[in-house]
Amino acid sequence: PSEIEAAKLALPDCTQHVMDIVKNCEKLTDLGTDFLAVHANPPWAIDDSPDAGQVTVDAIRKIPFHKLAPYGFVFMWVEKENLSAVCDAMMDQRFIYVENMTWVQMMPNNTIAGGKARYLRRSHRTMLMFRRDVRQFPEAKVTRCIGPANSTFDVELGDEIPF
Repeated sequence: PSEIEAAKLALPDCTQHVMDIVKNCEKLTDLGTDFLAVHANPPWAIDDSPDAGQVTVDAIRKIPFHKLAPYGFVFMWVEKENLSAVCDAMMDQRFIYVENMTWVQMMPNNTIAGGKARYLRRSHRTMLMFRRDVRQFPEAKVTRCIGPANSTFDVELGDEIPF
């Protein structure tokens, strides 16, 4: 195997699934329901988006993140046009906004890139980071939570977990 494939195989208890999560949203829980994190990079249905596609915020609302990572994180790349709407959609599934990461896109001559957009030029991408709000589960107790850079999140579970 290639060096990259060998590195992936060396990771303990780590699984990577690449799939169209919007078209397969009903089948996602077949992959598991105890993921520590879900990373999504949807091709948004936004004019002039560099990777334009058909994904809308309504489609994101249908993805059962609350079942896939009931005590975990969701990392999602979003466009500036839908930052607030995505936060609202994630709040509906009881995921709390934690932080964001901005990737400023640069040209080869080290100037900031500027792609087309409706109001202002597009020069960066934003990844929103959410964590599941465990306060709703009285039987669950957070024992340690380190910021998103280290992504450590320990949870003790009771007998029943309401969803």
